[in-house]
Amino acid sequence: GSKLNRIASAHKWWPKFLRWNEDATNLCKEVYVRLEEFVTRIEGSYPEFGLLEQLRKPEAMRKHVLRLLHYDPQPVGAILASRHNDFSLLTLDLLTTEPGLWVKADPKAEIEESDFVSDKRGHVVGFFGRKAEEVTSGRIKGMCHGVISRACKPRGAMIFFAHGPGPMGPSCPS
Repeated sequence: GSKLNRIASAHKWWPKFLRWNEDATNLCKEVYVRLEEFVTRIEGSYPEFGLLEQLRKPEAMRKHVLRLLHYDPQPVGAILASRHNDFSLLTLDLLTTEPGLWVKADPKAEIEESDFVSDKRGHVVGFFGRKAEEVTSGRIKGMCHGVISRACKPRGAMIFFAHGPGPMGPSCPS
């Protein structure tokens, strides 16, 4: 009796799961297309490091992470994500519902209005992390960044962390 009920219940959600799985797979493919487009554009400046090749290695592919972030509404000026550098080789901000991301090359400098990234729909914001510094022996610097509330609204973001081969580590505050 109960085993048949569990099978029947599972069967009712199975089509929804298959649709969700297909949507998730398509999303991941689109993320990877955007990643490769971004890296291809910047690789011309650093051909000796083979960044695209680094990202395509099976060891690296297993470590890439797609995160969906949610921030509750906070007063304008509130810090949603404090100043930090990601450990990843490359971080892509694929989708953001509200502005607030800022990026700086100098991790100790004051945040200015010009540091805020345009959060237009369809624009991918990409920046290097600490792994890029490691792979390039410091020639490429990881970018310091954070998020400050720009409107008292909930904020969502879809972030893709592309890791190179080698050990992974945590995000490291500057």
